[in-house]
Formats: sequence, C-alpha cells, structure tokens
Amino acid sequence: MPVNEQETLGRIRDAARRLAERDELEKPSAPASSAAEFGLPEADGLPELSAGVVLVGGGAKGAYQVGALQCLAEAGLRPAGLLGTSIGALNAAVVASHGSLWDGVRNLVEIWREAGAAARPLGRASTDRLAEAETKGLSPTQARSVLTALGSPVLRPGFLRDLVVRHVTSPTIPTWVSAFPSGDPDLVPQLQIWIDDLVGAGLGRQAEWFALHELPLPEVRDAVLASSALPLLLDSQRIMGRHYIDGGLGARPQIGLGDNTPIDSLVTRTGSRLVIVIHLRPGQLWDRHRISGAQILEIRPSGPLAPSGLGGQLAGMLDFSPERFEALRKLGYLDAQARVATWRGVLGAHQAARESAQALLEAISRLSE
Repeated sequence: MPVNEQETLGRIRDAARRLAERDELEKPSAPASSAAEFGLPEADGLPELSAGVVLVGGGAKGAYQVGALQCLAEAGLRPAGLLGTSIGALNAAVVASHGSLWDGVRNLVEIWREAGAAARPLGRASTDRLAEAETKGLSPTQARSVLTALGSPVLRPGFLRDLVVRHVTSPTIPTWVSAFPSGDPDLVPQLQIWIDDLVGAGLGRQAEWFALHELPLPEVRDAVLASSALPLLLDSQRIMGRHYIDGGLGARPQIGLGDNTPIDSLVTRTGSRLVIVIHLRPGQLWDRHRISGAQILEIRPSGPLAPSGLGGQLAGMLDFSPERFEALRKLGYLDAQARVATWRGVLGAHQAARESAQALLEAISRLSE
C-alpha cells in the first residue's frame, strides 16, 4: 500500500478510536434496585453511557440528589465528570472518592443518615421564628444568632470538617467544585465581609473553580468545605492563601443566573457531550440554548422541596432530620426514575453513534491488514 494511503488510514483509524473511546465506560457491578424499598415499580436500565453530572446547591435539600443519583447508579450510568456547588460539592466529592457511582451513592446514604442522627427537626416554632426574623429585617449578626440557635449540630464547623475528613478522599472521577472569593477575617471585621460578599455577588463577582482531582488531599477537603460554607453559619476556608465561602454566591452572566447551575463550566472542562443536571427547585430557569456542544438532560423536583417565603426556604436548607432526608431521597429517586423512562431514545442514539464508531474502527483495521 502506498505511504500516503497508509498515513491516511492511520489518521482515520486514530480519529475513529478517539471517537469510540470518548464515551467508553467500565460497566459497574449491577446494584440491587431500591425501587422495592420505595414501593415503586422496577425501571429498565439505560444504555451504557457516561455523562457529566451537575449537582447544584441548596443545603439540606441536597438529600433529593442522593435519591436521584441512586436511581441513575442503578440504571447503569457512570459519571464522566462531576461538578458541584455548595451541598452539591459535598455530594460530588463523596461520590468521586469511590470507584463507581453506586459505591459513592451507598456512602452518601450512610453519611446523610449519620448527619440525620445528629440533627433535630425544625418544627413549626422554628419556622415561625425564621419568618419573624424575615419580617424584622435583622442585621447579619442578629441573623446569624437566629440561624445558629435554630440550626442543628450538622451545621457546626467541627461536625462538617470531621465528616469531610472521614469520607472525602482523592477523587477517582474528574471533579470540580466552586467557591466564592471572600475576605480575610483576620484583617477585616466579619460583618464587613458578609456585606462585601453579598454586594459583590449582586454585582456579578464570579465564583472560582477548583479541580479536586488536581489538588493534594488537604486542599481537596478545604475546597469542599469552602464550597459548602453557608453564609452566616459556617466560616470561610483558606485555599492557596485566599479565603473562600459558599460557591452558590458566584454569578455567571453567560447563562443568566448564579453559579448554582454551572452547566457551561462542566461542558468546557470535561468536553462531555451528555450532561445530567439535578436541580433542587421545580422552576429553576436558565438558558439551555447558550450551552452548545452538549445534550442537556434535567431532573427537577416534581414539587417544592421547602415551604414558600424566606423563612420556609431557610428551614428547608437547615432541616437535616432523618424523616426529611428519607422523604427527599424518595422523591429524588421517583423523579429520576420518571425521567430515565423518557431518556432512552436520546441515550440510545448516543450509544448507536459509539457503536458505529467502533464498527468503523474495525473496518479500517481490516483494510489496513
């Protein structure tokens, strides 16, 4: 065969191999289904495909993500990359610490149940107190006093750090978390830092991204703690000489909303053509048409995860009680199962493209023999 033809075949072979391998995934061991646990019918599995997974922020509402991830793990999905903000960063970091989505989800369930055992439910009196604080327009210092009094031990810095140290290790899956640049409490009064952070977020200051899989383990944990540091409740974290706080404060004008839904960042950083976003609000809006080069699949709550009003929303973010965790986990599982049933056509097309690339590779190999 002439040299030029050999070179051409070689280039085609390499291109086909890259196409075939881009979505390649190791098939995880089949987990036992949780459908029976929730009293739900069994769902069929998904085609063997990898996908980027985005986990947004929302405090205790992140229990919903646990159920949704559990359903996706049982369906056979493997993350090509994870990207999380606030509680989504913590969930993502735990999942990424394991070799498979299913193993990570099992650990997540254990962690949330451990947190629930230390938590106390927010009853009607607590919700009324939050509503009263909303009406009075408390200062940041007064608001922190109210939130600390109502919050569970889960929201104490020592509890969260201990949890992260015990359950977050160096990621086995490419993982990014966002954190918002904040002031140094050793140099600036805390009240001034809170005000500056809120004003900066309102003016469009952006969160910064940390690639956990590129950081040493101590900084991995600091980045997760920073992204999870709810304003007024948890302290900022120092990373590479700078202080950071809850990544949900960051703004990304190119998608028209806060970095709580950092879909464009996942596409840019992983090159994943398939992205699954697990929202924590039924009506969260963003301009999906600005996200090019990827198929976006969404899981949204079929109903509100917290009562209306600022008091109800705060209660929804702070209630880590076992009863609420199980209720939100079940809802996440149920909603994900319903979405999976509608995705098979889309995912089947992706699988067909991968199989076609593999067939092309094999045909080229035979021609070059």
